[in-house]
Amino acid sequence: MGHNLYQMVTGATSISSQAVNNTTVNGSAILEPWKEGHQIVFVMNIGALPGATSMTYTIQGRLRSDGATWQTLKDASANNLALAGAKFDAGGASENSTLLATLRCDAVDSGTYEAVRIIAANSAAAAAIVGISHIIWDVYSRPTSQTDEIFAVQIGL
Repeated sequence: MGHNLYQMVTGATSISSQAVNNTTVNGSAILEPWKEGHQIVFVMNIGALPGATSMTYTIQGRLRSDGATWQTLKDASANNLALAGAKFDAGGASENSTLLATLRCDAVDSGTYEAVRIIAANSAAAAAIVGISHIIWDVYSRPTSQTDEIFAVQIGL
């Protein structure tokens, strides 16, 4: 192996595990991740989604121009970068599971945005338990190799 797998990533908590009901919980700001690595992986630990739970997870960018305004990021087809729908509602496939969502850092306009974050919203009164961490993968200070990437897949990452 060319590199230690755990030296090729940095990570932190985006949203600490908590009940989300009738509210939006903002994840922590990840400042200029494109300066650190190639992609962000959001590790979403989702517990029970009771009652009429209707969850939406959205990726946002903070405007560099004012340093305060958050906007929902868009994909190349101008669709919101959001996870929503039946899979994220009560009884859906995401209930009591762990999901991975990735964002290529080079896809974020670093001239427009200075930070990114994930938010979790639940429009129902029933409390959903959600916790989200993020990992910046393939950090520039310790670039991966094909061997390391295959190894990461083999161990289940």
